[in-house]
Amino acid sequence: MPSRCLTAFGVAFALAFLISPADHRSPVPALVQTLSAQADRCADLRQTRLPGVTITASDRVAAGAFTPPTPAPAAAAARYAALPEFCRVQATLAPSSDSEIRIEVWLPASNWNGRFEAVGGRALGGIIVYPAMAEAVAAGYVSASTDTGHVGAGGAFGLGHPEKVVDHGHRAIHEMTVTAKQLVSAFYARPADRAYFNGCSLGGRQGLAEAAGLKPLVLAMNAAPVTPIGTLRTIANHNDGATATAPIVTASPRMFSTM
Repeated sequence: MPSRCLTAFGVAFALAFLISPADHRSPVPALVQTLSAQADRCADLRQTRLPGVTITASDRVAAGAFTPPTPAPAAAAARYAALPEFCRVQATLAPSSDSEIRIEVWLPASNWNGRFEAVGGRALGGIIVYPAMAEAVAAGYVSASTDTGHVGAGGAFGLGHPEKVVDHGHRAIHEMTVTAKQLVSAFYARPADRAYFNGCSLGGRQGLAEAAGLKPLVLAMNAAPVTPIGTLRTIANHNDGATATAPIVTASPRMFSTM
């Protein structure tokens, strides 16, 4: 897995963990047939039924044609322009009655390297991290990102919504990975050979939370866990009616011995 995580928040460290043939009546070039089959396979993912998952869109994106929902800075725009053709899946996950976790999964239409790379979020989340996804897909990986269960910056989303705090804390990244792996198998008719996680700041904490609290779904992580989680501690305590604070994630020396 390429080590691409580099932000002002910290330095990354590694943590091991038919087409049918054209008939004589209507010959169609093989390339056109292939593109059509890929588009159909991508569109078919909309019919995938998974518990707690609503697939809202599944569309083929032509090479260099991706446009993010908000204007991109020059560096990110250059990444998008260099993207190969891929299948873009958008979904909403609801592991609880108060959950609304948005995710995207991007699957290369060709030259897939057989691997999956989840990417982490930034600060307090609230966005899909398109630049990191683009970098992964350009390198041949399937990639996935989540907004961690809310839209926009800040921690107000958690007040009175303990399930959203859980989503942000660890559940969103886990549920995203479970869903993405199932979509990979559906799209390519086989599972990924390897799965990785790459993230800094919030992404680093997400990686450690997955490693510490749940059965890891990835082989290796590249994570730098520096993120402003004091706000979430306060929110969690407010929701619980508590006054003392406690860290959301506790990393043990044994965890780091696997580096």
